[in-house]
Amino acid sequence: MGVIPTTGGEGFGQLEFALRGAAWSVEDDINDYHAPGFAGLGMYKWDGPVSPNKYQFSSPDEASKILKKASLFLGADKVGIAPYDERWIYSYSIVTPSDSGSKNHKESAFTNLNYQETKFPFTPTNVLVFALEMDFDAIDAAPGILEHARLGNEYSEMGNIAHKVASFIRLCGYNAIPCGNDTGLSVPMAIHAGLGELSRIGILVTPEYGPRVRLCKVITDLPMTPDKPITFGVKEFCTSCM
Repeated sequence: MGVIPTTGGEGFGQLEFALRGAAWSVEDDINDYHAPGFAGLGMYKWDGPVSPNKYQFSSPDEASKILKKASLFLGADKVGIAPYDERWIYSYSIVTPSDSGSKNHKESAFTNLNYQETKFPFTPTNVLVFALEMDFDAIDAAPGILEHARLGNEYSEMGNIAHKVASFIRLCGYNAIPCGNDTGLSVPMAIHAGLGELSRIGILVTPEYGPRVRLCKVITDLPMTPDKPITFGVKEFCTSCM
């Protein structure tokens, strides 16, 4: 394939790099580069005001319908509900010195790592899982900078959507923790939330977008009716191909 230029050449000019920087800006500047799996940064912070007035949904079914509509309104492309399962929760969360407010988080992302046991301040019951579509044309532009800009845009949106849905739940009087890659495994949660099937390479395949999705989630104690896993031929295709 040859050497990919740092700058210059088609797909690697100043405009493309500027677009990439803008796309990653929320993830880098507000979420302090959460992508490797750091918990509780930026819009993923665990603490947030919970209304003392708990909204009384008529049933878990009604709560599920309302939360799904709210999630789509707030920016998710797909949403499903999985029952909370401790098997998918990381035993420990990664904490770095920059978690305390340092601005060089990205540079020190894989150095000076510390770990703390994952303990929730409430008893979780369900997980809302969101899929965000990645633009086909941008993916098709790989290995150009436009593809990486698309990735950054979705990482920025992951924090945005998870934060807004968690805020909605808290304002309804329930506890909620917004998560991206951190805190738990997104793929098995998404499978149990009925968003898609597991692929041979370990990522989620959705009926609508294939594997072109990024995942985020909100862990909550809001009683809801969970979805069921789905099948639409992915496993059978992989089995026959082998």
